[in-house]
Amino acid sequence: MNEFFVRNSKRYDLDFWVTAKTLPGGGEGKLLLGFSEDGSLWVDPREFAIGPQHGPQLAQFPGGKYLLCDPAGGVVLINARAVALVMEDPDWRREWLASVDTLVQEWRKELAMRAAVPNN
Repeated sequence: MNEFFVRNSKRYDLDFWVTAKTLPGGGEGKLLLGFSEDGSLWVDPREFAIGPQHGPQLAQFPGGKYLLCDPAGGVVLINARAVALVMEDPDWRREWLASVDTLVQEWRKELAMRAAVPNN
């Protein structure tokens, strides 16, 4: 874990990965992913054009806890599952949530491999 964020006075350590994403028009860009120990995946809401105007939709998120803030850098991250609440296309939502599940599984495999290799 290499970064931390705080929500409701609780510290969240995040393990960051960078992955490729398809841009409108077919190009490729990068997407920063932050994984927390509880298996949550966090992303920059700006990557999905999510802002305060989406508050009513995001309020539907189970448990209501969908944002993390970096107290030092002013960075805000959103739970990747909450992103689906603001997207209108049901096929996109289904694919996104399946991608989130896959990414979390891959991250957990990586953690297991790290734990199995002794520190040199």
